[in-house]
Amino acid sequence: MTFIAITVARSGHELPVYPSYYPHEIEIATVVPERAADLLRDGKMHAYVGGTPRFAGAMPETITAVESFGSFVIVRVNPASPLAKDEASICALARAAIREIGGKASELITHPYPVTPFHG
Repeated sequence: MTFIAITVARSGHELPVYPSYYPHEIEIATVVPERAADLLRDGKMHAYVGGTPRFAGAMPETITAVESFGSFVIVRVNPASPLAKDEASICALARAAIREIGGKASELITHPYPVTPFHG
């Protein structure tokens, strides 16, 4: 007696594990460059935004740098604020916020560009 078994094979049904599926496991933290180097080297941090991490020796080949994440930050002034009296004061507030952020991030590059409701 002969027995033949036939099974169905389907394609395109992968079992992926993407970090974005687990947002509760994503942590954003402030880390000094010295600590960032250790965390990157040990595989305990996946990305670092800031000054160059300070490794004890040469940067490991498994770690690379990128020029930019291609992201941007929008500075928006609350029009109901008592400090936002007119167009000139609103621009001054935005410039002050950009200066404050730029003073804390030495590698920040600003490209002021007005974004209006018509840009959405």
